Amino acid sequence: MQKTYFFAGISIFFWSTIAAVSKLLLNTLNSYQILMFSSLFAALGLFVVNLWSVKDSLHSAIYVYNTSDFSLTNRINIDDKMMVHHIEFDKNTNLYYVLGFVRGDDGVLQNGFVAKFENQQINNMFLLSEDEFDFFRSYKSLEMHGFTEKKHRWTYIDYELQDLKSMNHTLAKLYAQKKAE
Repeated sequence: MQKTYFFAGISIFFWSTIAAVSKLLLNTLNSYQILMFSSLFAALGLFVVNLWSVKDSLHSAIYVYNTSDFSLTNRINIDDKMMVHHIEFDKNTNLYYVLGFVRGDDGVLQNGFVAKFENQQINNMFLLSEDEFDFFRSYKSLEMHGFTEKKHRWTYIDYELQDLKSMNHTLAKLYAQKKAE
């Protein structure tokens, strides 16, 4: 918490000096010089921030929060090539199911998957075809947005909205279907 106040104080200090510094700069430099110096300091500032930033931001993880106060209770690291798109709890099996994708060596989506999430890790992964993954990713996104007409216009699903509402696709059903294949 102290770190937060420290950075907030620095931000307030620099923000409050902008008007005075701008007036002084405009009296001595032309607009191209000001643009050059401001771009130089911005690039330098971003470089320093990137050097000091936490390197974990590049790693995939699932974060578990306490729902009463939203405090972080657990961080579960997963494979860096794996990206989780949706997590869904199934009341019938009392398990969590995950929809996600695996990146190739080039860092781009290679295969979609559906898997169980148990014992704080992703287990029993089944690969999906590109069409299956695209459909379920879009369907789950549309479901999260309440099957609204506006969201439906921005998805690439060839079904009518009323048909999608009645489908009731769950990740547990998809997992069972892939397991049976």
